Amino acid sequence: MSNENGYLVLTRKAGQDLHFHVKDSDGSTTKFHIAFDEGLGSHQTKLSISAPQSVNVIRGELLET
Repeated sequence: MSNENGYLVLTRKAGQDLHFHVKDSDGSTTKFHIAFDEGLGSHQTKLSISAPQSVNVIRGELLET
């Protein structure tokens, strides 16, 4: 685990996952989950994301202008 350029950088293996619990302004908690599945090739990794509809998941290349 390291902190590069203000980002938390984690390394995960296939079968491992991350759970996020975000405290909302109204005091409730939004939870989402990312699972790292087997790679699809030498340069790809498959992610499975489980999040409530209120969480926007947007691929980075769609945000680039």
